[in-house]
Amino acid sequence: MNSKEFGFCNLPLDTDPVIDDTTLRDGVQMPGLAAAPKDAAEIARLLDEIGVERIEVFHYQKTDKQAVKLMQKMGLSASIAGWCRAVKEDVDDALDCGFKDIGISHPVSYIHFNAKWPEKTPDELLNRVVELVEYAEGPRAEGLRPRRRQHEGGLELRKKVHQRCRRRRSRVLQDMRHRRHRAVF
Repeated sequence: MNSKEFGFCNLPLDTDPVIDDTTLRDGVQMPGLAAAPKDAAEIARLLDEIGVERIEVFHYQKTDKQAVKLMQKMGLSASIAGWCRAVKEDVDDALDCGFKDIGISHPVSYIHFNAKWPEKTPDELLNRVVELVEYAEGPRAEGLRPRRRQHEGGLELRKKVHQRCRRRRSRVLQDMRHRRHRAVF
């Protein structure tokens, strides 16, 4: 089977792929589903055991923070990554939790821009992301490992982010690649 037959183009990546699991972030958002801290830690242990390299978790509720502490004490090979919206309070909370790996999510689709921030220009939103990533890399972030991933839409915007961050010498965004879904900086 040739991927080009289906309209896909193969873009070279200058990075090694990472197996990233979102069960403890997206998976626990189902109505009526809640994982107790010990259960979440056990799920993380099992994910680590099968070779998952990065486990994304929420860190907003008291029980989330308890689960994170349990996972951090387990000495897993997998990186425990805090997930953040593109707001300083989320980044501060993630750093307070002691994450060495955080993901910052911000929509990149012009459809999202117009629906969520009709009064802002794409450049204003781009500046918001760049400033937040630079903030996340700041003095509080010692030992923080940046992770880079992006998904759906906004290829033109991602190129602008890449160019602007390159000018600002931001190591976090220089590795942006062209994929689908939402952007996680």
